[in-house]
Amino acid sequence: ASRQRFQAIFNEAAIGIAQTDLMDKILDSNRVLQMLLRYTDAELNNRSLKEFTHPEDANSDPELLENLLAGEYDTFKVSKRYICKNGTIVWANQSCSIVRDTTQPFIINMIEDITERKFAEEARLEAEKKYRDIYENAIEGIFQCTPEGYYLSVNPAFVRIFGYESAEQIYTEITDIGQQLYVNPERRVEFLAKLESHSNVQDFEYQACCRDGRIIWVNETVRVVREGDQILYYEGMVEDVTGRKLTEEKLRHDATHDQLTGLLNRAAFTTRLTEALAQFSNSSFEFSIFKDDIRNIKSKIPFAVLFVDLDRFKIVNDSMGHLVGDQLLTEIAHRLDSDICANDVVARFGGDEFALMLENIPDGATLEQRIERIHQQISQPYTLKNQTFNPTASIGIALSDPKYHSADEVLRDADTAMYEAKKQGRGKSALFQPTMHTYIVSMLKMESDLRKALEREEFCLYYQPIISLETHQTVGLEALVRWLHPKQGLVPPDKFIPLAEDSGLIKELGLWVFETACTQLRRWQTQFSHHAELGMNINVSPVQLKQPHLVRQIQDILEKTGINGPTCRIEITESAMMQDPEAALMVLNDLKSLKTLLYIDDFGTGYSSLSYLQKFPIDALKIDKSFIKEIDTSHKAVQIANAIIALGDAFDLKVIAEGVETHYQVSMLTEAHCHHVQGYLFSRPKDALSIEEFLRFETIKIVEKAS
Repeated sequence: ASRQRFQAIFNEAAIGIAQTDLMDKILDSNRVLQMLLRYTDAELNNRSLKEFTHPEDANSDPELLENLLAGEYDTFKVSKRYICKNGTIVWANQSCSIVRDTTQPFIINMIEDITERKFAEEARLEAEKKYRDIYENAIEGIFQCTPEGYYLSVNPAFVRIFGYESAEQIYTEITDIGQQLYVNPERRVEFLAKLESHSNVQDFEYQACCRDGRIIWVNETVRVVREGDQILYYEGMVEDVTGRKLTEEKLRHDATHDQLTGLLNRAAFTTRLTEALAQFSNSSFEFSIFKDDIRNIKSKIPFAVLFVDLDRFKIVNDSMGHLVGDQLLTEIAHRLDSDICANDVVARFGGDEFALMLENIPDGATLEQRIERIHQQISQPYTLKNQTFNPTASIGIALSDPKYHSADEVLRDADTAMYEAKKQGRGKSALFQPTMHTYIVSMLKMESDLRKALEREEFCLYYQPIISLETHQTVGLEALVRWLHPKQGLVPPDKFIPLAEDSGLIKELGLWVFETACTQLRRWQTQFSHHAELGMNINVSPVQLKQPHLVRQIQDILEKTGINGPTCRIEITESAMMQDPEAALMVLNDLKSLKTLLYIDDFGTGYSSLSYLQKFPIDALKIDKSFIKEIDTSHKAVQIANAIIALGDAFDLKVIAEGVETHYQVSMLTEAHCHHVQGYLFSRPKDALSIEEFLRFETIKIVEKAS
């Protein structure tokens, strides 16, 4: 009966069972083992169980079996692999027990399939290894901490991020995260409140104190780990985002600040001005002030916008180079920024343009003092690259007014006033008046008319004789362009020449003047034999001097009109040459190759540098009329004129005096050995027909004198 019970258990057991003799030969096996190894009962019987064992595990239990047979114990357990009939490998836990109470002892092998469990364990171990690798090698800090504020575990990255030497040091030293790590402990309170209501917080950013004193930005993501309703701990990770924060801060700064000077840029200034306008419009401020003169303003001024433009900065930039120009702009920006009040705003709009907004000014007198102070600050000497500069600025002023609805309107009027200040001369300021806007509109209309004037042939040339003090005869003529406007009549050159230069029309107009003057000169040279070598002085503007094909175009005109190069005398100003000295030198040398003569116009009002007189291929100097005008009454003016004439003589240059109006001036200039004169004393600028009569009359006198 017991044998039958054993057999029933043997067959119905849930695990595989093999009965083997003491030599490991299989005597019997149950269905579970047969199914596990994929063999039939007949295929297993009388074979050694070891035959089915994986070769690497075949020697895992011989010693155990020997001890079992020796009686040292009745049971032992071992884990090993078996190879199934189809080649599949299975893991098994094997328990071996000896049955001794029979005439023929045998061994019962209980074989449990643990393949899935084994693979699951291996997967778990692999996952743990990967997690440990991630934990140990992650660039993010990984941690667990208590709600009370101390850390349970931290990885090496966490230690590095916060400047500690070891995890143990963190566990020991940090007992209150909010007070010890957070720069602002209130952020920790905010963080914990979010965590309590949501159980997880993502991308929470705050500034943290490192152990070495550094302040960093971190991004933290945390979740709550609970057991039921009880919070066990918080776990999460932190990332050092200081670099990103600094980049973001720089981008925000760059978006609102000028890169060169560090001042606010136009966009930021406009935003601040818009805010000031909104505050002004919402206030109950009674604004009724007399604006014709700043000094007459007796009431409080909510704000004033100053548009500052450096005078003649382009000359410095072009002659000394952009590096020096940038240094000058930076120094001016520093001076402006260091002399403002707490609520004032200063910005650079670009180039040599700055803007200031002065707020809550007590009265007009105070504003005038502030503006004068700005002029003084800007005009202080600057020494850069062993060069001393005394720059000036033109300042346009627009005051707070209910009529303004946008910042652009205020800036427009301040800009308009700045141009009015420039018209008054260097270093001036002007308060915006409504009439200025009317003037600007009229200038825009004039520019539009100017563009049509060439097509409509509204331009003409006037000519002013240049007289030799030695022969008292005409040796040349200066060509002066005039505009006969169909509605405004004769427009003065100082009204439309700057417009032509700003709009670029000067290039086309300049070539028309050049060709018309040369054509007329050739006609007079042919018509009057005594004036066969008559010269024509033609002005070339700074804009024309930069024209790529200017020399070639002038050469074409000379060839077309047939005049000799020396009778074509090109007048350029000192400032035109000094805007870009190297480029100007190349152009002047090319013009000299055409045999033309080069005159420096308005000498004494610009650089008056001996170096360029030596460097540039110049033939003559024209003394500016401002010096000649003062000869009658000023001994200094006489000395200046004499000095320029002596300078010309030293450099073997002809000297022409402009603006001669009195016989006394002629006498002084003759005594100083000036070569030529030009002015109202001899002739005003006249049209071609009048000059033709002038030359005819002079020819008659020459002939009569000769006979």
